[in-house]
Parts: sequence; structure tokens; C-alpha cells
Amino acid sequence: MAEARRLAPAYLWMLASTGVLNLAMVLYHRFASASLGEGYAQLAVVLGLTNISVVVSGGLAAYTAKVFAADAIAAGAGGVRARLGRIAVPFGLGLLALAALLAAGGPLLISYLRLPGGTIYAAGVAIVLAILLESAVRSAVQGLQRFGALGWSLVAEGAGRVGLCAALVAAGLGVHGALLAWVGAALLGTLLCVPPLAALPRPTAPLLSQGSRQRLADAAFDAACLGLLSLLYYLDLFVIKHHGGDAVAASYSRAALVAKCLLYAPSAVVLVLLPAVAAARAAGRDPRPLLYKALGVTAAILALGLAVILLLTEPVAVLLCGDVAGVRALAPLIRSMAWAVVPLALYQIVVFHQVAVSQKSLILQEIVVVVLYVAVLELWHDTPEQVVACLGVCATMALAMGLGTAAVRRAGSGRAGAGGLAVSSPPGRNNTSCRSGRRDW
Repeated sequence: MAEARRLAPAYLWMLASTGVLNLAMVLYHRFASASLGEGYAQLAVVLGLTNISVVVSGGLAAYTAKVFAADAIAAGAGGVRARLGRIAVPFGLGLLALAALLAAGGPLLISYLRLPGGTIYAAGVAIVLAILLESAVRSAVQGLQRFGALGWSLVAEGAGRVGLCAALVAAGLGVHGALLAWVGAALLGTLLCVPPLAALPRPTAPLLSQGSRQRLADAAFDAACLGLLSLLYYLDLFVIKHHGGDAVAASYSRAALVAKCLLYAPSAVVLVLLPAVAAARAAGRDPRPLLYKALGVTAAILALGLAVILLLTEPVAVLLCGDVAGVRALAPLIRSMAWAVVPLALYQIVVFHQVAVSQKSLILQEIVVVVLYVAVLELWHDTPEQVVACLGVCATMALAMGLGTAAVRRAGSGRAGAGGLAVSSPPGRNNTSCRSGRRDW
């Protein structure tokens, strides 16, 4: 009960700050949709592509947030400072390697997505690198549960994205300007996280250690899980763009912009859920009650959002996309897609909880769902309605599998067989050693 009272203000502030960020995203896409014409299809698929990369990087950020949360328990706030010093050089080298990998895959992706040139793809790569940097810094603030600084970073990012997009597109940069606005906004969000980290004290105890092979395995697991989740968000856009061309893809992207606003609903919840679950595990407590509370909060937000979309479909579509030709006719598709998105939005909460407790069967569940999704999309993509039906069926299946696993799993006991990743000392005491057989941080 005390923990619920402690987290309640954090949930409210995260709801407010992510609300500003999401409103800024709405304004960004409305301006881009109204200003870019069919070029909006290029923007949508590049952002979808970068978001997959960013969600994969979000998996790494989720892993590091768990590490920072455990460091803060074991060695005080200064443990986060020490950890940042350890990972700075490897992180920089990783950014360079990722840039080279994305550049190598550029020609194939440019061809498949029918992009007009390499500069648009290059802007997408810049987004990925900038948001990776932002995610790494934010994960430290998140692990410390400094939700005040985290919230202001989110607000600054949203405001920066809208302002830069309006300025750069008005300057004649078109799709390139809309993409570069993401880069500038990510750098602004990063800067807002620096002051609380710069003021951290020195650690009061040695950091918990973990073998390099185990660290890589855990980070890869988190990245893979969130990367597979992101495919459920964007595969429909890619299939429509590939098979339908710019005109059809632009219409479908506008419908998705409205309906998939519901996917933003869990964003505030997972920001609080991830470090809270990691801290609960580190202290040896069962984190499942946190999952159920997070699902309840998310369901309430989704119910409100769904009601608005269903009752005010055309006004909301015009608000988000601008009063462009054909947008009002998208109302039936938007309503169908909104229902299909609800289980996917709830599934986000389950995925982040299972990532936080290192539930290894999660990745197998996601592979099954993604493979099924790809298969049904290849069979049924002749109309947008078929694509939406595929999304709804696969999202519902994923949610059912995830909830089933969470319900039967005994989590947070502190034993390796129960999921590991718990510190070996009692709650409230520093742990400076790693016991054999434990998967400590």
C-alpha cells in the first residue's frame, strides 16, 4: 500500500508529461499530413522504420534502466554515476557500429520502401542515433526513479519536435525537415537529463558485478523482445506501402495515425512500471501486483481514448490529419483499427513487465505471433480492412499468451529458478558481492 502511494504521484506526472509529448506528436503529424501531401507516406514509413530501430534500442534502454535501478539499491545514487562511467566508451563504439550497419542496409531498404533518395534514409539513421543517445541518458534518470527530470525531458522533446518541424518545413525542407526535427528534439531531451546526472555523488559501495556474457545475453534479450513488439506496430504500414504505393499508403497511414494514438496510452505507465518492477525484484518482492495495477490504469486510459475515437471519428481525423481530401471517408477504417489496437496497447504493459522480470519465454511467444502476423499479412493484404483484421487477431492472441504466462509464473522470489536478477542481501541493505548460482546485476 505504501508503494502504491509512493508511485501514484509518479504515475500522474508521467501521464501529464507523456500527455504533452503525445499531444506534440499529434500536432507534428497533423502539420506534416497537411503540408506534405503524398510525401507524408514517405515520412510515415521512414518513421516506422526508425521506430523499429528505436524500440530495439529501447530494449537496451530497458535493460540499462534495470541495471541502474539495482545499482541505486546496492551502491546508492552514486552507483549510477559509476555505471555511466563504465559504459560510456562501449556505448560510443556501439553507436559507430550501428551507423555502419544501417548504412550497409540502406540500399535494400530504400528499394523496398520505394524512397525517392538516400538523403531521406540518412535522416532516418540520424534519428536512430540521436534517440539512442537520449534513451541511454534517460534510462539512468529512470533507474534512479527521478521522474521529475524525466518528465521535463519528455516535455522538452515534444515541444522541440513541433517547433522544429514547423520551422524546417516552412523553410522548404519538406520531408527532410520533418525528419530532422526528430533529431533536434532528441538532443534537446538529452540535455534536460544531464543536470541531475552531473550532480550525482560518488558510490557508497562497490557495484554489483555480472559476467560479460550474461550482460550481453540479457541486453540482447530485452532488445529482441521490444524489437519484435515493434513489428506488431508497423508491419501493416510496410505491407501497405510495398503493395499499394504512395496514394493508398498515405490514406492508410492517416487512418493509422488516428487509431494508433491508443498505443501511446501505456507510455506513461511503462516509464514507472519498469524501474518499479526492477526495484521490487532487487528487493525480493513479488512484482506481479505492479503488473495488474498498471493494466488497470492503462485499461482506463484506453477506454476513454476509444470512446472519443468511436464517437467523434471524423472530427478527430480532421484534427489529427488536417482536412485533406478523403480523410472523412476513412472513418469506418479508423473505427475498426481502433478496436484492433486495444489488445496491442495492453500487450505493451505485459511485455514491459516480462522484460523487467526477464521472463525468457516471452521471446518465443513474440516470435510465434510475429511469424503468424507476417504469414497472414502476405495472404490477406488486398484491402485495408483485411490488414486491420490481421492486426486485431494477432494482437489478441499475443495478449492472451502474455497474460497466461504472467498469471502462472511465480516471480520475484530472489531464486535463480524464479527468474534471478535479485540482489542477495535483504531489502534496504547494500549488497557488495555476487553469490554463486545467482544472476545478480
